[in-house]
Amino acid sequence: PLLVDTDGDLENGRIRGYRTDGGQIDAGDWPLRRAMLGETVDNEIVEIVQDDGTHRTFGLSAAPIPGPSGTIEAAIITSTDLSDRVRAQEREQFLSRATEGLASSLDYETTVQTVADLAVPVIADWCVVQLASEEGLPRRIAVAHRDPAKVALAIQMEQDYPQDPDAPNGSAAVLRTGRTEYVPDIPPELIEAAARDERHLALLRSLDLRSYISVPLIATGRIVGVLSLVASESDRRFEPADVTFAEALAARAAAAIENARLFRDGVRFTRLLDATGDAVLMLQPGTGRISYANRGAA
Repeated sequence: PLLVDTDGDLENGRIRGYRTDGGQIDAGDWPLRRAMLGETVDNEIVEIVQDDGTHRTFGLSAAPIPGPSGTIEAAIITSTDLSDRVRAQEREQFLSRATEGLASSLDYETTVQTVADLAVPVIADWCVVQLASEEGLPRRIAVAHRDPAKVALAIQMEQDYPQDPDAPNGSAAVLRTGRTEYVPDIPPELIEAAARDERHLALLRSLDLRSYISVPLIATGRIVGVLSLVASESDRRFEPADVTFAEALAARAAAAIENARLFRDGVRFTRLLDATGDAVLMLQPGTGRISYANRGAA
């Protein structure tokens, strides 16, 4: 019914179709309707979005069936569900690009922001990365959304309504417990429970949050931050496979952040040693060769 009996669904907006270039398919451009006009369509890739936010990808083929007089009396359509294959390829390609980006620099704030930008809108409508502050609260280091005005709104809202470290859910809870949070459909009650006042509630509703995943960033056994993927205006609904993907991305981000921190700590330690007048030598185990000498030793 999704692929064949589309007239009412298309006209009422219950089904939307998109080509691989992102362009929306007009009602008259669907393969079956084109076949009724005499065109043969061979394995056209179409992403179909239903009104409940479900995304599926199909390979569609359609052909006209002429009658005895040669006029088109019917058409046939065949479909292959490519959704799982396409999503798996997208995740694999994204993780490869993200890994390259995270390894490209020891400036983890910049590289994590780059990865967040990559995630939007291919994987999610929002991507937020937060690290634990000295007080144990989530401190934002990266946020991405297609609309800069919404990014500014989210940052302002974060400043006006700081997170409660004892909140039962959200990034503060993930940072505290180390457990992944996955909400495939965000109910209105959850938004209402998170609001501090009427203004806060209005701001949260304006973000049109639909589905989210928050996973901990864990490095050397420590919870160092939280990565969150949020779906909003795209009507996307996250699936269990997206949770596995988010955890794999978080593992890569946590490793990059930890490597950058170790490097920075090493640089600070070296500068501290160079600032003292005492002689400090570091020797290689076994050989006794000098691997480092501070200025005092020189």
